[in-house]
Amino acid sequence: MYSFSPHIKNRLKQKGRRAFPKLVLPSIGKIFDPRLIRSLKRIALADFELPRSRYLPDHISLVIFRAKFKRFLKLIPWFTKYYITRLTQQARRRKKAFSLALLLGLFILSVSWGLLTQIRLQAKVNQNKELLSLESKIEEAISLLKLNPLKVKNLVVEIETQLATLEDKNFDRERILGLKTRFEEFKSENFRIMEDNEFPLVYDFSFLNRDQVGTSLIYLDNSLALLDSFSGSFWRLNKESKKLETLVENSAELKESLDITSFGRRAYVLTLSGVYKFDLGSGKLELIIPKDSSWSAVSEIDTYQGNNLYLLDKGGGKIWKYGESNGQWGSKTMYFGSSSSTDLKSAVSMAIDGNVWLAFNDGGMIKLLRGKREDFSLTGLDSPFGENAFMYGNESVTNIYVLDRKKSRLVVLNKLGRLIKAYNAEVFSNVTSLSVDEKEKKIYLLLNKKIVMMDIK
Repeated sequence: MYSFSPHIKNRLKQKGRRAFPKLVLPSIGKIFDPRLIRSLKRIALADFELPRSRYLPDHISLVIFRAKFKRFLKLIPWFTKYYITRLTQQARRRKKAFSLALLLGLFILSVSWGLLTQIRLQAKVNQNKELLSLESKIEEAISLLKLNPLKVKNLVVEIETQLATLEDKNFDRERILGLKTRFEEFKSENFRIMEDNEFPLVYDFSFLNRDQVGTSLIYLDNSLALLDSFSGSFWRLNKESKKLETLVENSAELKESLDITSFGRRAYVLTLSGVYKFDLGSGKLELIIPKDSSWSAVSEIDTYQGNNLYLLDKGGGKIWKYGESNGQWGSKTMYFGSSSSTDLKSAVSMAIDGNVWLAFNDGGMIKLLRGKREDFSLTGLDSPFGENAFMYGNESVTNIYVLDRKKSRLVVLNKLGRLIKAYNAEVFSNVTSLSVDEKEKKIYLLLNKKIVMMDIK
């Protein structure tokens, strides 16, 4: 076998390192993998195998190398074209990858923005639903106030809870403030505890040197009249001029008075000795119904149209009725009593407006018509009446007023037993009697040594 002589090999290696690697290898080494680079180096720097039996002459060796090298140089355009194509493809791939990355980024951004917008829109929808729900509850409470006050109280609790929750959220502050203001006005108007300054003074009996004045407060010919069993006096008070007129003074009969009722210009006083009539025209006090032996513990008197008197006999568990004809009062009849299963011994108050209304010590209430008990139930009350309630009603008023001293409230009921309104105030626990003027929308209260009034709202 022949091969290049050592000095020829050294020259070729030196020439290849100087020329070929500087021209070709640096430009392709950045593109192709090491295996391609190594193959190109082998072509450039190869030992062309010849018979090794002897060395070829130097000039022959150079001729063979040059022929090989020329063949290699012919490959350079192809390699150049290949490199450029490869660079172009890689540039395209990079551009494509960048475009795909950009599109993917824009897609993700678009989806994120859409989701965020959807979340904000849903939050706004939920906010609007909550505010509409709160607004509808307030409107429902206002509309149901006279129909179902008990439900209104439950709604008030729900509204307060919902308002407290909404205030902690980032909702429309102005809208919430408007709803809260409206609700507070409604609540303060209907469910608040009244202040003492809402009971203006009508008349003060402080000039009388005793702790309490009066037993009963009634209306007599569109004026207030006060029966004082302590002094045996009967006064009439002009509401406008505040002038007090003494109708009866230091009467032994009135010192035994138990109760009083009135119609028009006449007043009927129940005493231990019987029933007396006071006529504003004559100014006289006369006995019209002497005490009957069948009375057990008569404690209250009421009238209907002035010519029918009803006496509540708690001891006997009966209601006695007396009628007037041609100026004369006939004998008694039992309006309601022994044949009934209703025990009247615990009755504490009575009112008559055509029906007979009775309040009991356990908080119950019944309605009688023509001596028979009617189907009747109280609705709308959050709790029953307490002990010793006082009831007011007659044919001149459209509602029944119940003074619940035990729970410091004044309850207004319609004739069906449904709650209309409840007033709460500490002064109600000390009120001994009341009288109502629905035309003037006033309620007059007898409070210790004073007569005060309040507005019907």
